[in-house]
This record gives sequence, C-alpha cells and structure tokens, in this order.
Amino acid sequence: MTHHQKVANFKQLLRERGYWRSNAIPPIFQLLWLLGFETPPPYSLPFWTGVAVTGIPFGFFMGVFNYFISAPFIVTLSARSLVSTMITSVFFGLPFGLLMAMFWRRQSQKLQLPDWDHFPVRRD
Repeated sequence: MTHHQKVANFKQLLRERGYWRSNAIPPIFQLLWLLGFETPPPYSLPFWTGVAVTGIPFGFFMGVFNYFISAPFIVTLSARSLVSTMITSVFFGLPFGLLMAMFWRRQSQKLQLPDWDHFPVRRD
C-alpha cells in the first residue's frame, strides 16, 4: 500500500462523508505531497506533531512580524528586542498550535477517521 493510495482513499472517504476537501487537506499538505513528502493528513497527525507543525511556523512569522513592526520605534536593535521577538513567537505560536491540534483531533473523532497507519486501502 503506497502513500499515494492512502491519500486517494482519504480524499474519497471525506467526499463520502460530505466534508470539504479544502478543510481537511490544507494547501501546505497538498504541496508537500506534490513534492514527494509522505506526511499524513493533518487529521491523522499525532497531537504534539500537530502542535509543532502549526505552532512553530505561525510563531516564527508572528515573531518576525513583531520584530519589523517594532524595529522603527527602537533606535538601536538590541538583545532586548530579540528576546521580545522570541517571547512573542512563543506567545502566539504555542496557543495557535494547541488550538489547531485540538481542532484536528476533534474533527478526526467527529468524522470517525481510522488511524493513518491502519488506514484502509480500497480494492477497486
């Protein structure tokens, strides 16, 4: 059973259950699959992996955004502004990652999706 078959069956299962594909498979996962990465869909990720997959990028970009927004108001860029940026990253990234992982876990249970390792392969 290949990863491509599992993904195709996952998409079919979502269609059968009346769920929007764009909600269940974010564009970043579709891009990863096109590039050849064999990552499971977000609803099948372990909880803490889901936290990391969403929280780290979101926190990083919020920290960078905060850094460049606050940089014009700080005459010299010091270690304090870098520490502030890191605190902002954690402050925004961790809650966002937790909320997304909880959402994915809840939706997975609601849709009664099987574990990705044991995901059925349809025989056509």
